[in-house]
Amino acid sequence: MSKRVAVPAYIAAIAVAEAVGAGIGVVPSILGHAVLISILLSQYVLTQVPYRRVLPVLAIVSLLRILSFTAPIAQVPDIYWYVLVGLPLLVAVALTVSLLDFSWAQLGLRRGPWMPQLLVASSGLPLSLAGFLLLRPRPFASMPGWREVAIGVVILLIFVGFTEEILFRGLLQHVATEVFGRTGVLCSSLLFAIMYIGSRSASYLLFIALLGLFFGWCASRTGSIWGVVLAHSFIAIGMTFVWPFVDAGLNQGMIAQISAALQWGLWLLVVIGVGLLLLRYLQHSGRAQARRVVLAPILVARDHYRPADSLNRSNQLEYHRQERDTMDNEPPPQSKLDSVEARQHGMPSEIEQLIERIGARYIDDLRTLSEQFGRFYDAQLTAKDEQIADLSQRLEVAERQRDTLEAQHQELKRTSASYVANLRTMSEELSRHLEYTEDEHDASKAPNQGGSP
Repeated sequence: MSKRVAVPAYIAAIAVAEAVGAGIGVVPSILGHAVLISILLSQYVLTQVPYRRVLPVLAIVSLLRILSFTAPIAQVPDIYWYVLVGLPLLVAVALTVSLLDFSWAQLGLRRGPWMPQLLVASSGLPLSLAGFLLLRPRPFASMPGWREVAIGVVILLIFVGFTEEILFRGLLQHVATEVFGRTGVLCSSLLFAIMYIGSRSASYLLFIALLGLFFGWCASRTGSIWGVVLAHSFIAIGMTFVWPFVDAGLNQGMIAQISAALQWGLWLLVVIGVGLLLLRYLQHSGRAQARRVVLAPILVARDHYRPADSLNRSNQLEYHRQERDTMDNEPPPQSKLDSVEARQHGMPSEIEQLIERIGARYIDDLRTLSEQFGRFYDAQLTAKDEQIADLSQRLEVAERQRDTLEAQHQELKRTSASYVANLRTMSEELSRHLEYTEDEHDASKAPNQGGSP
């Protein structure tokens, strides 16, 4: 079996096992991945096929899913599940690197210019917001403290960002590039997206696929994975500890509109990309007949929406078919030749004009949404500032009242101390007076007793 059949078949089998886990149950998915691991490792040991080095890496991908299903413990907080899954996975990656005789520098763990890596890492901040708006995951805790956040950031940095990138962009992309050449980036990105089938969101799955292509291109272009490791970590941290709590204080209606616009924009981006690739193929293939077949539906749609067009929908296709036959049977006039030559030298074609109109409309919609969100955000900031100013005034009044009460309290203490001192003095004087009175009384009794007969 050739590499162009075997490796895609294994990737398809992994995708089926992931779909079974998302749609049927965990146990059938675990059994499917276990069977795949045994087949992959057996073929690696027993055969010498050209794609042999890819097999143990595909086995690690299946091992990732088995660990994610079996390693978590209910009594352990959710954030520590990444440690339970990531530790054995890192051990498996290290053993596979030693088995395939790779150096860590070959996998992208090398020193290099840090500016490109920092630029790639900074992309994780807006991408984390996009991923959150598409998936809207729940936070691990209602309001974690700084200690829980610090521990969670370290865990996500090591066991999500580093672990997944060393597996997919480091190890898998390297062996896939050895086998398929530049197509290896597409292979690793596709498998990276397949592992997120469990999210059950088509838009988020498409986002992960495009994210994998972007990360793969960055790692291939810079020769290092440190930038994509940080970007991946920022995405995980933002979706876990930042955006869920920011989202709780915003208008959910506006957030839902932005999320819907982002989903439509993501799919539109894919459609535009596919259209551009198809256009490039048609322009460079030299197949005029195929070009006319592709352009005929677009011309029909264009003529249908023209107000001055007298053709109805039933005879438009026949009209363009006659035009096509006429173009095949008659030599094109000089004006059409000039038009084709001008188009080949850069003039926009019908498809390009359509794509430009769609792109311009989408950009206008995004600009309008951005302006609305900006006005909403400014209004929220103004309201918060007014609340803060009101609270500051109340705090100042409370502080003045506290100072007044403290002064009254000190005055009361001084008055009480003065009263106590006066009472003590009066008590001492009264005691001395009583003693003096008793002494006089005793002295007056003494002569009377001595002179009695």
